[in-house]
Amino acid sequence: MRAGGISDDDGYGVAVDSSGNSYGIGRYNSASMVFSALPSLTNAGDYEVFVFKANPTGDHILYEHVQVYVFVLSI
Repeated sequence: MRAGGISDDDGYGVAVDSSGNSYGIGRYNSASMVFSALPSLTNAGDYEVFVFKANPTGDHILYEHVQVYVFVLSI
């Protein structure tokens, strides 16, 4: 499986369960995040978080993204 865009995209962790399914999490700043030949995730602004689940052969992938807002409070 290949994933990523053309900007600052990072994977932070991957785990494998006893059935061989893999799970991952990361963030992306590219305009879109591509998982192999599947439809891409579209970025709505700044960094967004992605999660995925893939079966052992990598031919069935579930994925989702969440827009992240970061607020800085200065006193």
